Amino acid sequence: MPSQAVLELYEGLEIKPFLYRVPPESGKFRAFFEYLGCSKSARPTQYAMVLEMLPREMSECQTSPKRELFDTLNSQKKDFDEGVIANIERGLQSIQLCAVDSLKTALYYNGDFIPGSEAKKFYGELLGKNAVLIPEMLRCPLSDIWSLLDRTNIRQDDTHSAATMDIYPEPGTFIPIEDHHLLNDAFLEFEPGEYVGYQLDDPSPQLSEGAATYIYAVIIEEVEVIDEDDIVDEDNVVDLLTKMYMINIGHDKEPVQVNSAELYQLHRLQEISDEQHSRNREKQAVFDEISVVLEDAWKLPEEQRTQIVKRLILRWRPEKNLGDEEFCSEAFEHIKYEISRLGRSYDEYIDAWVARAREHGSHREEYRERSRGYGSWESSSSQRRRNFPPSFCRRNPQPGEARRWFRQAEADLYGWCK
Repeated sequence: MPSQAVLELYEGLEIKPFLYRVPPESGKFRAFFEYLGCSKSARPTQYAMVLEMLPREMSECQTSPKRELFDTLNSQKKDFDEGVIANIERGLQSIQLCAVDSLKTALYYNGDFIPGSEAKKFYGELLGKNAVLIPEMLRCPLSDIWSLLDRTNIRQDDTHSAATMDIYPEPGTFIPIEDHHLLNDAFLEFEPGEYVGYQLDDPSPQLSEGAATYIYAVIIEEVEVIDEDDIVDEDNVVDLLTKMYMINIGHDKEPVQVNSAELYQLHRLQEISDEQHSRNREKQAVFDEISVVLEDAWKLPEEQRTQIVKRLILRWRPEKNLGDEEFCSEAFEHIKYEISRLGRSYDEYIDAWVARAREHGSHREEYRERSRGYGSWESSSSQRRRNFPPSFCRRNPQPGEARRWFRQAEADLYGWCK
């Protein structure tokens, strides 16, 4: 009978002739066995079936199975501990099977029932679905556990102090593509110990397809740059765009010195959740800031200038600022006007950057939906934790990094062949 067969059962746990495991070599027919009614693992109902079948089997046998069992044990035993055997017998005798159609759950606060909280749970729902989360939690990074529980609608336990938590991804961890919208494209200064995003690679300036690659990094210190040809800049924008920082990109790697235009502050959760947060600004002030940034960018090498223009476009494209399209459209048109006034055109890059901004906008809307359960994050977390937004990504593919490694492997192979 299919009810007597189990797909995943250790050979030593079989109870012949009542409960068998499906041979491993039959694994290619697994779906067929499940269709017939074989269970994936042994269930309490199957052990109950064994107990029900045992007396009937014993009455049909001329020789006592119990006698045969002890004869088998005596023929194979070496040093059996009678106390252990007695404990096993007592344990088996204490098994109780309770069969119910369903269970009802309810919420109580200070001993008082909360109206409307009662829910009916059918057999298997209480443990079956949630038990599988335990190995998933053990396998995933610590910083992803909350996201995993949120996706399965398991409510947060508010009996702990969020301020005592200190769970961050390791420096050097790839930032999920779905979280790239959390990178703040504004040009800012950084402080030692601050978690930031660091751009490892971006194929768009080479007019190649694919997403940029970012990793988490930690600011170690600002590096003083001595340049005899320093440009006098009353607004300090050039200084801001050319600052250099020493960053930690992994505890097993040497710190690296990078330009500030490749570093990104992370948006706070409140900035993402509050759609009105970034709209308290004066139009002319924003336009003046854009003009100053572009004018000072034109004093820098082409590679740095392209990076700065890209960040400005990603920051102000309306596709990335849903609900604020009108203002951002005007800001984007001002960016194009200023670029043209300075004697340059970036039209060949615009399509790729606009597509990226559209993708960021879509991911941001999804993030807002998922983050609604984190209302107490800002008020209960430490300052450092508040500056690091939670991630809701379960997977973290990095096709851009894979392509980069593939190109490197091709170059190495070509060099070896030469």
